[in-house]
Order: sequence, then C-alpha cells, then structure tokens
Amino acid sequence: MKLPEGQRNFKRLKEIPHFERVDGCWFDFAILVDEKITPAQIIGFDFEIRFLEGNPTKFIRFDLNLPEHNNEDKGKRFHLHPGNDDLMIHASPMSPLEILHLFLYDLNIPERPRSF
Repeated sequence: MKLPEGQRNFKRLKEIPHFERVDGCWFDFAILVDEKITPAQIIGFDFEIRFLEGNPTKFIRFDLNLPEHNNEDKGKRFHLHPGNDDLMIHASPMSPLEILHLFLYDLNIPERPRSF
C-alpha cells in the first residue's frame, strides 16, 4: 500500500512504507520544501514514531505547520503530540535531522515502564 504524494499516515498503517528500528518501533516522516526561493527552504514537516503494543504511549509526533497556519497565531507552529492527536504541546523548534537523530538513537523504550 502506498499513500498519495503529500498524504500522511494518520491511521498508522504499518503496511505503508516506513522505517523500523531494531526494537520494533517504527516511524515515518514528510517534509515540505519551498523550491521557488533560493536557497530552497523547509516550510513544514511531520515526524511520527509509533511504539510497541503495550507501551502506555502509542506514538509521538513532531509537527512544523505551514506558515500562516492557525497554530502559528497560538505560538504553536512547532509542536508535538504525545500519544494523542488532540493533545498538542508547544515545543522548542528542532530541525528534521535533530528529530531523526532522536528517533534513531535517543528515544529508548524503558525495560520497565512506570506503572500508573
């Protein structure tokens, strides 16, 4: 299965192309570039990592909304969604390479997650 160009995997279907870590967590991302200006600039992106079944946090998504999106008025053009699409938290801006590094090397699943 392949998504049309520019579409995001909001249904979190594993059949859609993605990257998978050795621990079984998997992620994908989309980056929008404005090529009409020189040099070209990244104007929006989303990066989402999905965790294993049984993990209390199902996913984390980092979004940079397009300029003039209504989140920009709220100071949340760059934000994250910690396991819930309706929960949005302002975050300090990160570059796509920083987020990719986080997903690959720094976002480890604890062997014994805290219980609630």
